[in-house]
Amino acid sequence: NEGTLFACSPCFLLIYLWQALAHTAWQLLFARVLVGFVVGIESVVAPTYIGEVSPTAIRGALGACNQLAITIGILLAYALGLAFRTDAGSTDPNATDSTFCNWRNVSWIYLIPSALLGICVFLVPESPRWLAEHNKVDQATKVLLRLRGSKSIEEDPEITEEVRAYEETAEHNAKNAKNTWKESISWSFHALGQCKMQLFIGIALQVLQQLSGINAVIFYQTTIFQAAGLDNKEAM
Repeated sequence: NEGTLFACSPCFLLIYLWQALAHTAWQLLFARVLVGFVVGIESVVAPTYIGEVSPTAIRGALGACNQLAITIGILLAYALGLAFRTDAGSTDPNATDSTFCNWRNVSWIYLIPSALLGICVFLVPESPRWLAEHNKVDQATKVLLRLRGSKSIEEDPEITEEVRAYEETAEHNAKNAKNTWKESISWSFHALGQCKMQLFIGIALQVLQQLSGINAVIFYQTTIFQAAGLDNKEAM
């Protein structure tokens, strides 16, 4: 939800500050591990939020925009690495002034988008679905009307349908409020059983995305270019 996205901002700020001030390889490695966890959380929460607040007609397009934004971010990260190239004082005869990246300077710059994340979250409303799941149907309806630019539920059949779904969710939560954790888990598995194909497609897409090897290609692209015959400067 919105609160989780906001919590990511100070986490990023602290981690990148730690990374910029790191004096040992272990400190840097630990910072990279931590930022990986936070990125993992945000990578789940952000598309979920987009899916919950976007209209059905453009939900897929907005979800694709999220993935596009990620790839643009990767491109900008490489551009920063290109802008802050250095020889790092290396004694390696093959090292040039463009062999390494001044990661401290890059880490300082990363503080800017980390802070902007926390600021921008204040400008977006809470997910109406999240509100409904916490028995706040009236607030969910107001947020939904604001997001759709409508003044009343009757103006749009899709809004009417969504509000009805929110009400059913709230009723279900009220009925199952006293369930034990075993009953809750049992109901969750039952719900998953009702959408086996969707679950399979979602898992398959994630697995195939990783098996495609694109992350390895991105990480080792400089080495790949060098192996293709480009010199060190061109490969960078």
